Order: sequence, then C-alpha cells, then structure tokens
Amino acid sequence: MPVKRDLPGFLLLLIFTLTFTGNILIADGPLLYHQPPGDAREGQDVGITATLFSTVPVREALLYYRLPGAVSYLEIPLKFTQGSWIGVIPGSYLTQSAVEYALIFQLEDGGMVAFPKEDPLRNPYYLSLKPTLKKPDEFVRKPAPVGVQYALSDIMILSPDPGALINPKEVVIAASIFAAQDIDTTTIRLSLDGRDVTPQTTIGGGIITYVPEKIERGPHSVKIEMNTNQGVPVKPVSWSFQVVGVGLDLLKNVEYNGNLQTRLSTEAVGGTVRNVAELTGTVNGGLSWASMRGFVRRTTRESPYLQPYNRLSLKLQLGDYLSLDIGDFNPNVSPFTLSGKRVRGLGVDIDLDWFQVQVIQGELNRAVQENNRVDGGVKLLTENTSRDTTNRFTF
Repeated sequence: MPVKRDLPGFLLLLIFTLTFTGNILIADGPLLYHQPPGDAREGQDVGITATLFSTVPVREALLYYRLPGAVSYLEIPLKFTQGSWIGVIPGSYLTQSAVEYALIFQLEDGGMVAFPKEDPLRNPYYLSLKPTLKKPDEFVRKPAPVGVQYALSDIMILSPDPGALINPKEVVIAASIFAAQDIDTTTIRLSLDGRDVTPQTTIGGGIITYVPEKIERGPHSVKIEMNTNQGVPVKPVSWSFQVVGVGLDLLKNVEYNGNLQTRLSTEAVGGTVRNVAELTGTVNGGLSWASMRGFVRRTTRESPYLQPYNRLSLKLQLGDYLSLDIGDFNPNVSPFTLSGKRVRGLGVDIDLDWFQVQVIQGELNRAVQENNRVDGGVKLLTENTSRDTTNRFTF
C-alpha cells in the first residue's frame, strides 16, 4: 500500500521578514475585519470594534493598549455583542495625542488571529487622537459650590507626571508649594487612592514628598488638599498615574490562570452512530516581561489513519524580542509560505526591531496509509505479509 503525503512532512524555514500592518486580516480560514476609529479624541473613551468570521470558536479575545513609548501594555477582554467584538479604551488614560493598540483572538484549535496581522504587540496600530472639543461654557470659570469658596494657589506637580507609566520601585509622589503664597503647612493633606497618607508624608522646604513602601500594579490617583493661613480651603490638586511592573524583581508577582473542559457527544452520519469524547485545557502565566501559554486537546476522534485531531502546544514570550513555540502552533510568515497553517514542531522568532529572524521546524502533515479515498486508511499487519516471486505483497 502506498504512503501518501499531501504536503512535505518536514519543514525547515529560515526567513527574514519585514513587518507591516493592515485593517483586514485574512488567514487560511478565519477573517478579521476592523476599522480603526476615525474621530478619537484625547480624554474621551475610544470604542474598538472588530468582526471575526471563523468556524472555530474563540477561546479568548483581548484588547492591548498603551501610550506611545510605554514599556508594556494594559489589557482588557473584548465582549461579544450582536455579532461583533467590542472593547473600550478609557478616556482617563488618554492623556497624550496618540495611543497604540492591538487585537488578539486565541482560537480553540490553538490558532491565533490578530490586528495588526504581523507581530501585533511589537508593531501595534498607532492611533492619533484629536484635541478634546470644549463646550463654550467650559471656557468660563465656574463658581465653587454654594458654601465652599476656594482660594487659588500655584501648586506644581513634580512626580509622577499625570498619566505616566512607572515601575513600582520608582514611585515617588511629590509636589511643590514653593510658589504658593500664604499656605498653612499644618493643614496639608495627601491622599493616595482615597486613603490618607499624610502621616507618612514629608513636608518641608516647599516640597511635599511621599514614597509608598508597597504599591500595586494598575491605576492610582493622588489628591492634595490644604488651607491658607486664614483658614480658606485651597482648590485641591489631583492627578492619576499607572504602575507597570518590569524587571526580575517581580518574580513574586507571577500571574496565572487556567481551565479544563470536557465534552461528550453522539454523532449520527449515514446511519453510523459514533460517540465522541473530548478534553481541552489551557494554562496561562507570566510576568510583565515574560509570559507562558499552554493548550491541550485530547479527543476520541484521534486515529492513526487520519491527520491528527489532538493538540498540545506551549508558547513562551520573553519581552518583545524572543518568542518560542513548542508543539502545535499556527505561524504567520507570509501568504506565499505559511499563513495560519498548523505546524507540529518548534518555532523560534527573534525580533531586534531592525532585524528579525524566524526558524520553524516540524511537520505540516503526517504520513497515513491510503486506501484510494480520503481518510481511507488501513493498518498493515506486517507479521502476516510477504512477497511472492513477482515481488508483490501477499497477505
């Protein structure tokens, strides 16, 4: 019986590529359509909408975003509503004239669809933000609420800058009241996330300083209040910033999650009834500088006469420079070589911004016995097989 291979069983590619982005992603099967927002503005929520056409269920859909030049991303899950995937970048975060973002869809078969298509986290979409439109009455100073008359004073924010992304080990909250006049320093009150930290705050020489012993990753807000020597409240100063952990000192802050699912079904095709059992599981973990994602699927559909249904994969990501895939994965190299096709083997992707190299080694299809029809495999009993005088097999 002849052995049939539709595609080469062993694949070794060494490819040097230049990356690019686009609005429509087309893989072998899934198609992702996304139109970037056309009227995004500073300080206002930005809605991100995408439509995915795929016969494979989505396991996870995430929106990654950051300010230009930031060292890491913030992420939020996309919600499926009326046929589209929707996420919102909060306006409180959009303190600059642009934002970078990427969409990543992880599929149940271990595949991935993303926008931008090529290396979305290394080459995110750059979205320019228009200045916020002000209503006419916003140009007029509004009076303080009845019963509260604020004094105006020159208080300068020194650190962190509003909207800044900083390492938790580098957080120093500081403001200058050197130029402020007639301030009663005994009334100064500093709050972090609504919690009064004045007892731990240093006040002297016209500088207010607070260094938190420990601060969690994520958004934080600061508020400074004080009175004049006459007891009149000074208009409070408040701002926010983001803490994003980086470096090896965050080993104790490993984040992880996973799930395990089973499914039993009965299928009847052409009078043939078959019971199918399937087990799937995922595990995710990582730090701010590294991440790990594992996926496994075991099904009774697996047969030595068919192409594999079982899946086992592990993906390791180290910063923006090194990506390692082990097991079953779906690389996107180019439309002319590999674009979403499953490979079972090893993949290495090194990206140094100005230089990128990808190495992929493994199998596209495995060898199966052919019986002159699709999936018509038979198993040869070699112990009962011999050759006759014409060199033909006899059974």
